[in-house]
Amino acid sequence: MAVSSRQEYQRQYYRENHDQIRAKQRAYRTQNIDKLRANDRESYHRQYWAWRREIFQRLGEKCCRCGFSDSRALQIDHKNGGGSREWKARGWKHLRTILENLNDYQILCANCNWIKRHERGEVNTRKY
Repeated sequence: MAVSSRQEYQRQYYRENHDQIRAKQRAYRTQNIDKLRANDRESYHRQYWAWRREIFQRLGEKCCRCGFSDSRALQIDHKNGGGSREWKARGWKHLRTILENLNDYQILCANCNWIKRHERGEVNTRKY
C-alpha cells in the first residue's frame, strides 16, 4: 500500500508532538468525562442489543421446547448449563462468544428455562 505524502506528514507530526497531543487528549477527557461516559453507555447498549437480535435470529426466535415466540420472555440458554459462569466472567461481551458457538446455545422462554434448571438441579431449592 502506497503512503501519501499527507499520511507521512501526519505520522511525522505525531512522532514529534506526541507529548503535547496526549496532554490535550487528557485535558479533553477530564473536562468532558460525563459526556464521554454517556456515549460509551449508549454504544455498549446498542452493541448488546444488536448482538442479542442476531443471536435470536440465528437460533429461531422461539422457544425450543414449547414454541413460545414473544421476545419479551425469551432467554438465551446454554444447553449444558454453566452459562451464568461464562456471563459472570465476560459480562455483556459474552454475547460475542455465544455468536461464535451457537451450537452450545438455545432459545427458551422464561418458564421452560426455569423448568429445565429445576429438572437438572441447577436451582437452589429451599424448603420452607
